[in-house]
Amino acid sequence: MTPLSLPAQTTLGATLEARVAAGPGVPAWTYHDYWGTCVSVIELPGPHDELLIRAVATVQTEPAGGVPPVAQRPPVAELGAGFGERLQQFLLPTALTTVTAQARDAAVAGMSRLPPAEASEAISARVREHVAYLPGATGARTGAQQAWDKGQGVCQDMAHLTVALLRAAGLPARYVSGYLHPDPEAEPGRTAVGQSHAWAEYWAGSWVPLDPTTGAPVGERHVVVARGRDYADVPPFKGIYRGPPESELEVTVAVTRLALSRTDRGDCPPARQPFEAKIFDLQHLRGHTGDVTSGDPQAMTGEAPRRPDDVCAPADPASWEWPKNVEQFPGDAPLQALLLTATKLMGAYGQCTVQAAGLKVSLAGLGVLRVLLDEDGLKSSEVADRAWSSPGTVTAVVNTLARDGFVERKPDEADRRIVRLYLTERGRAMITDYVAQAAPQWQKAFDFVDKDDEAVVRRFFVQMIGHLGRLMREERGR
Repeated sequence: MTPLSLPAQTTLGATLEARVAAGPGVPAWTYHDYWGTCVSVIELPGPHDELLIRAVATVQTEPAGGVPPVAQRPPVAELGAGFGERLQQFLLPTALTTVTAQARDAAVAGMSRLPPAEASEAISARVREHVAYLPGATGARTGAQQAWDKGQGVCQDMAHLTVALLRAAGLPARYVSGYLHPDPEAEPGRTAVGQSHAWAEYWAGSWVPLDPTTGAPVGERHVVVARGRDYADVPPFKGIYRGPPESELEVTVAVTRLALSRTDRGDCPPARQPFEAKIFDLQHLRGHTGDVTSGDPQAMTGEAPRRPDDVCAPADPASWEWPKNVEQFPGDAPLQALLLTATKLMGAYGQCTVQAAGLKVSLAGLGVLRVLLDEDGLKSSEVADRAWSSPGTVTAVVNTLARDGFVERKPDEADRRIVRLYLTERGRAMITDYVAQAAPQWQKAFDFVDKDDEAVVRRFFVQMIGHLGRLMREERGR
């Protein structure tokens, strides 16, 4: 539920509140998964009659940029040889994006001779012509072929079908989950009933967004939350439910435009357009107990965006506009911006080292394996403490590692109520290989440091780690 921070979108602040009926707030632990989604984990072991989850985010958006000019995009058939290993996963069909040869041939015939922009627009138009938008016509598990056969569906179905056909035409494509402000002419301060939305992106030298449902350009009204191969990679809410089979689920989305963009005002150069999205007021009723994983907010600091009457004023630290090119980051940027940017880039670079090693595991998973490599047989709480994580996050990560055969759980010999974690041979081999393969890449991350300055940089990191460690202990002790 937490919007991503992207070149055309900055999440200024996001909060998550989870409450049971007439009870205290429920803590949420966050991590970023393989797809880059900010995932929040909540655990509710006790019986309760109602669960309310409310996510609120303030987001600055602008028209999508970074798309190569049409003249620089070769035909689809010429792109295939340039696709790297990382893009291959977005060329393969999934359970929700599989179509028959008949549907594929009917929709993408002749597309390989067109430039990507023309091919993608033609595919999007064919999807809109063939599938009528009809709320309630399909469900969350409806696949692309079912929507094609039925000729009806919602934005999720149209996005799945578009992704399937883009891949069939030879273009890597991914599914995008987010929110859409319904009114392009909305006045600032007026709250509108928003909607969950889904669209697609295809690769043509950079990721290009495409909204097959509306046919409109993806821009300021679109808020990106997550991206993956299909809906199954990025559901907004999932988990384990224990209790009576009958339950009710209510979801509402409210979106408020906080300011006019400078383009709309006509008196300033183009700038980002702030939206406040009260994303989900989600109630799950009836004796719900168990673990729930939800793509929800990572706590981020930030003040409210500037008001419409001072939108052209010079930025201060609270409303500072982030540069599009991080390689030209200004030296006078607020410390908060420097720390957040460096942290995010290190995480993104770390995931690149994982992918370069050919591994399909998250950085959080590698962190757990690294801890167990040092000392096997720890409890989840001990792993969480050593990895500066939370028991809830570690539980979710270990579930995945155990499923994939990297970790196994065994009862303690002295007290079988205690479960300990052990590396399998497969897990030990993977983390050992990663450490060896990634070492040169991580060394590159500090190539910019002059040898004479290394002692100063080391001292800075040691002091920052110690300081943040103390702050974390204070926060956890509250």
